[in-house]
Amino acid sequence: MLLHHVRGPTSFQYLKTVDGVLKETYQAACRARGLLENDWENTLREASLSQCPLQLRELFVVILLFCQPSEPLKLWNIFKDDLCEDIRHRIRQQNQDITLPYNEDIYNEGLIQIENKLLQLNDKA
Repeated sequence: MLLHHVRGPTSFQYLKTVDGVLKETYQAACRARGLLENDWENTLREASLSQCPLQLRELFVVILLFCQPSEPLKLWNIFKDDLCEDIRHRIRQQNQDITLPYNEDIYNEGLIQIENKLLQLNDKA
């Protein structure tokens, strides 16, 4: 990717240098140049418009496992409400409280489901 965006590279080290700072990895150099910023964010944003939370969690797992996003925690923080919407709905019904906001228990259950799916898919891969 860097070869397509860095003009006239003279060395591999040159490819990893951004604004005079040598980055540790090529991925870090790509991130600093803004080349990786929105790839998976756009994918998840688009999917969140048409897919249920279970499908969205499955997509998130595939992205984590096979696509190596540059900032997975950032993706989680942006989309955690979308990823856990069904869990909140279920807990609202169980507690008969339609005003229940998102909370750490809801997010933790979502993370547990994501972790279980990651382990399940990783065993198959």
